[in-house]
Amino acid sequence: MRIETRRDGSTWILSLAGELDASNYTYLVDAARDAKTQGARAMVIDLGRLTYMGSAGLVALHSVGLILAGIEPPGGAAGFDALLQYSGDVPGHRFREVLKLASVPPVVERVLSRTGMAALFELHPDAESAVASVG
Repeated sequence: MRIETRRDGSTWILSLAGELDASNYTYLVDAARDAKTQGARAMVIDLGRLTYMGSAGLVALHSVGLILAGIEPPGGAAGFDALLQYSGDVPGHRFREVLKLASVPPVVERVLSRTGMAALFELHPDAESAVASVG
């Protein structure tokens, strides 16, 4: 997976390409942590060039939301456990306000929908509309 990063004010846009899976999901978590350290208040993850997302991708997106909410996500297998314990929307974690998903391909949208995780995020047709929706 490749990650390209750019900024629009205090909103960071991370564009992913390739496959997001167990072999590389920590790169996305690390990129989000770095952006938060550098002042990111919100983030758009552009998934338009993603060709595959496994369950580790779900953990990565959940972890990014936690990071933006100021909560250090659990690592390794504990990250999967934390993901399994969420219930539709995580009280107190304002993912929809601080983390937007853009250009979600059907293969990824299906994973988000079937797991119920689509409810955690705003989905936008492109990065520009996602950035514009940040409050």
